[in-house]
Amino acid sequence: MPFENMPRYMSEEFRSTQVRLAHQLSNLTAKDVTTKALENIENNPNSIMYLINKIVERRLDEGLTSGTIRMVSPYIFTYKYYNEEGNIVFDEAKEILQLLRDNPDITIEVITPSVLTANNFATQAMIDIGMIPRFLLTPALQEVWKADKKEGELNPQVVESEEWKKLINHPQIFIYQTGKLDSVLLGGRSHYGKLHAKFILGDQVGFVGTSNFDYRSNLYNTEMGFFFRSPELQKDLLKEYEWLKANSYRWGTPEWLQMRKDLMEADAKESGSTRKQRGIYKTIKTFGVEYLM
Repeated sequence: MPFENMPRYMSEEFRSTQVRLAHQLSNLTAKDVTTKALENIENNPNSIMYLINKIVERRLDEGLTSGTIRMVSPYIFTYKYYNEEGNIVFDEAKEILQLLRDNPDITIEVITPSVLTANNFATQAMIDIGMIPRFLLTPALQEVWKADKKEGELNPQVVESEEWKKLINHPQIFIYQTGKLDSVLLGGRSHYGKLHAKFILGDQVGFVGTSNFDYRSNLYNTEMGFFFRSPELQKDLLKEYEWLKANSYRWGTPEWLQMRKDLMEADAKESGSTRKQRGIYKTIKTFGVEYLM
């Protein structure tokens, strides 16, 4: 029977921890969700993003100057919000990069899907073509990367250059994507499945919940979760994090590029969407529907 082990399952491996519940229930009544995103977050002191920002601010005020923030999400975005006049009022990538420049001993690690393991190909295009390059590449190289793949991604003069190697090996930003060259989709024997976990691990506090940390989760959905403080739970999740990282490649590395190239040349359902990633990205940006992703 499939439920015969449930009594044991429900009585083992629980952890005692301090928790703080968080939610996005205010999204049910929020108005002007894109042009007043920051105001809506401030109006909900139980908001996931509000509490994350407050925790970071408090730790910085306490003198935080080193440590690692680890994050896992299948649809991670970095937010860029505009007001009603069309002016940028918040650029999360810019804020994070400045935080890292001010604190050279702080590192950020992120695990997210690759084209091999993506749940949503449109979202993956936004991540690979737009979001991650904002953190790692210069503006000029971002434009090369967004251009035709033959001019950028498949061009050895770009991805084997010393500039590329230096940029993608950022000493403070580590972005990993699940799936490797031994995937069954590429003729190997390993099944990598789909990443659906979402959690954050800080030096003292962590978060587990339903939010993907994308626009839809932040602006529209009624996501829920909890912040926790527990060395035991921290250790459990760190073990899972390291397992995911061991089954991933760092974005931009030769292995990661080869995985993408092999998938483009394969005969899998993911192959076509990988070849068309830049077209998907440009279509989303042209119609301005990234906030719905």
